[in-house]
Amino acid sequence: MIQSVFVDHKYRKNGVFRALFSKVIEQAKADPLNKEVRLYVEKENDTAISVYEKLGMSRMDGWNFDEMDLVLPH
Repeated sequence: MIQSVFVDHKYRKNGVFRALFSKVIEQAKADPLNKEVRLYVEKENDTAISVYEKLGMSRMDGWNFDEMDLVLPH
């Protein structure tokens, strides 16, 4: 699980989040019981949403309060 990630501005665009994300996806795919990876993001956080979509996540139809639900199928 990765929760509440903040990358300082001076370290952004250096692959910090991508490395964390890649490790979680690698571990999730290794578990045959895992069906998906979900990520919740504030729906106004366009920068983060753009990053997550570039990493292959897709928006889901449902909303969870003030958050957007994105999923990466297994």
